[in-house]
Amino acid sequence: MKIQLRSILLAFLLGAMGCLAQSAEELLNEFKAAEYSFQQAKAGEKLAALNDKSVVPALLALLKSANRAERCNTGFVLARLGQERGLHAILAELQDRQPRRTRWKSCASCKSEFSPGQISDDRYYAAHVLGQLGDTRAVPALIETLQDESLNYQAAHVLGRLGDPRAIPALLAALEATAKNATDSQTDFRLWVGLGLLQLKHPKGLSTVAEYLEPNRPIVQRRYAVEALGEFGGTKALTLLLKAVDDPDVEVRVNAIIGLGKTGNQSVVPVLQTLLEDASQAKGRARLSYEPPQFKWMTVAEAAAEALKLLQSKS
Repeated sequence: MKIQLRSILLAFLLGAMGCLAQSAEELLNEFKAAEYSFQQAKAGEKLAALNDKSVVPALLALLKSANRAERCNTGFVLARLGQERGLHAILAELQDRQPRRTRWKSCASCKSEFSPGQISDDRYYAAHVLGQLGDTRAVPALIETLQDESLNYQAAHVLGRLGDPRAIPALLAALEATAKNATDSQTDFRLWVGLGLLQLKHPKGLSTVAEYLEPNRPIVQRRYAVEALGEFGGTKALTLLLKAVDDPDVEVRVNAIIGLGKTGNQSVVPVLQTLLEDASQAKGRARLSYEPPQFKWMTVAEAAAEALKLLQSKS
């Protein structure tokens, strides 16, 4: 009987290993055949989660792809599988300003000319992938990128996401520089620097993001500010979010209300209960989660109900 049970167990384990290898092969094929970079990134996350090193040789070959986004996605999977070359490949894309083939597979017939915007988009994607990877060894390269106006805002955000305090002096220096330069691009950059500092729990982050709640700020900046305050500001952001609940724009309002729910502070329950009676039918897009981003269109009353659910889950 013991021999029979061992045989059955061995057969089961071999079968499971076969399924695992097959799953890795299927995901690798899905990764290679992806039509768009975001589809390939999703397949790459699943492939990395399997932790099957048998796909490494095929992935190393893909690092020679003519497509920059594909090289970034490949580097992500390799890095998650413990291959140093993966991180180095993404960092190389971040620092590469030379024109390379950037069109995705679905656009094989597109013209081959390259523009500075395309190169910036590819480098922006490399910074995004570094944020997804979460490896703090990328911090020095991202700090250097803060000097590049084409994607410094993305670098500031990713530095905050990585959570490494080494980025704080560089972000504070960038913040001081924006105070001396009031151009539109620098004003936008200042918001993202504030967001990075807010994620790193530096007090300058909260005060900087708060600047963008003023009524004279563009709606999109006010919306980004309340989204960030709700996600990273905690109870310290409570007063600011309560003020933003009265913003004239519905998107700012619903995001401020969701933010109140994320603070976990039960003192806002009466305010939210009052908002349940808001008869306004206009809907705004609220960010329910930051990473990965999830959005939902809702009225003020619907946002209040969602915020009360968040508070209940945190109590």
